[in-house]
Amino acid sequence: MAHPSSFASALATPNEARSTWLDADLYASCGAVLLGGLVALYFSGLVFMQVVLYWRQSSSDPIRTKAVVVFIWILDVVHSTTVCIANWENLISNFGILDGLDHITW
Repeated sequence: MAHPSSFASALATPNEARSTWLDADLYASCGAVLLGGLVALYFSGLVFMQVVLYWRQSSSDPIRTKAVVVFIWILDVVHSTTVCIANWENLISNFGILDGLDHITW
């Protein structure tokens, strides 16, 4: 177990040493964020495919059911859009700018 003073001395190190350690952790998580966004977009494509198949095969369903399906699809499109915007802002526009991670786009 580490001595408590070593933890305190690690906190007392200059900002450059700590920011390098923090940078490595944040850059390592960028791949996970990108992969999560791509998986979310894949599932969004599956939802769109299901909406199209439903729309073709369910001409006799009530209009209320069709409205719920369209509403859920619109929510999914909005979610996919926000995922793409957040990934663009965090991974491309603000790449290397750690203070940009504190800013929420919307």
